Amino acid sequence: MIIMMSMVGPALLIPLYVQNSLSLSALLSGLVIMPGAIINGIMSVFTGKFYDKYGPRPLIYTGFTILTITTIMLCFLAYRHILYVFNSRICN
Repeated sequence: MIIMMSMVGPALLIPLYVQNSLSLSALLSGLVIMPGAIINGIMSVFTGKFYDKYGPRPLIYTGFTILTITTIMLCFLAYRHILYVFNSRICN
């Protein structure tokens, strides 16, 4: 349940953020999430074949490895970088 919410949640929140916070149109909001949808559609074919051939274990290990690496990278994100993003949004 939590994994499903983490996958679907951004797909619902990103368009709302783009339209309400950034004041962009619904078309641009759709264009923001379109690359992820296209990549998901293409990769599902390959990962499905890979899953049928090798089972879930290699995909789980690969996913957790990528998740661990990106989480460690986010730990080193400096606080001042986040402030720069917020300040640029406030000033615009």
